[in-house]
Amino acid sequence: MQFNRLEKFAQIMGRFVPDAITASVMLMVVLFVVAVALGNTAGQTMEAYYKGLWMLLPFTMQMTLIIVLSAVLGATPLFRKAVIALSRVPNTANQVVMLAVLVSAAAAYLYWGLGIALSPIVAVYFAREAERKGLRIDFLFFLAVIWGANAVWQFGFSASAPLLVATPGHFLEKEIGLISLKTTIWSPAAIVHEIVFLAAVMAAGCWLMPKRFRPVSEFPGTKLLLEATEPEKEAPRNFSERAERNSLWTMILGLVLAGWLWFHFVERGMSLDINSLNTTLLLACLLLHGNVHSFTRAL
Repeated sequence: MQFNRLEKFAQIMGRFVPDAITASVMLMVVLFVVAVALGNTAGQTMEAYYKGLWMLLPFTMQMTLIIVLSAVLGATPLFRKAVIALSRVPNTANQVVMLAVLVSAAAAYLYWGLGIALSPIVAVYFAREAERKGLRIDFLFFLAVIWGANAVWQFGFSASAPLLVATPGHFLEKEIGLISLKTTIWSPAAIVHEIVFLAAVMAAGCWLMPKRFRPVSEFPGTKLLLEATEPEKEAPRNFSERAERNSLWTMILGLVLAGWLWFHFVERGMSLDINSLNTTLLLACLLLHGNVHSFTRAL
């Protein structure tokens, strides 16, 4: 009965909620109508849209880097081995749900792109290990619960809006200035919200788990996520290949990035912002992949 209700709810949402791009266009039309109704001319509204479209280009690039670098970081052997080790810890279905939620939420809290990159891997490995132990885990519902845990990023270290307004030179600095993270993601209200939200997600995941479950083995496409990228065993044949596989260049670039981070946080006394967060992520990607060749293969 519970399974049928969830299926029915999913079907209803599928009928009335379009994809993200279609929804954004629909909302843009609504916003245009509201702007004109408030007394702006169509020309003024179009001009504002045009300015906003390209004014946010640096921010768009920063968000793109978050997604790309997070995927590269999530592909490192360190993270995959950590997920595999943690998936073997739970011994009950509820423990599987709670630990998987915490792992995914921790990744998203540190970096929302990392949460997106790791959540499917967490879901597959935890569900596979649960099935091996005979634990009743519905994979699709389990995946939805883990994705829900990713919402903690909104008050995490990579929260886009708080980091943006804490970054010098952001597009609203003349209007609102720089807003410290102490009043946003590190405020007591934000921290309490994260804890209560995670507890609610874990409770819902344990309580609403369908009785008629579909194990991960019923979804053969998930096996693709279990295939780790193997390093190339072929020896470098020329100077360019030897240079690409030499960790010296990675170390030099890593020292430069680490020096910039020291200058940003220690010398200038600046706080965490989007640029320093992306620099930290790039540094972690280079160090964990070891050389430029491995790093570029993961891109």
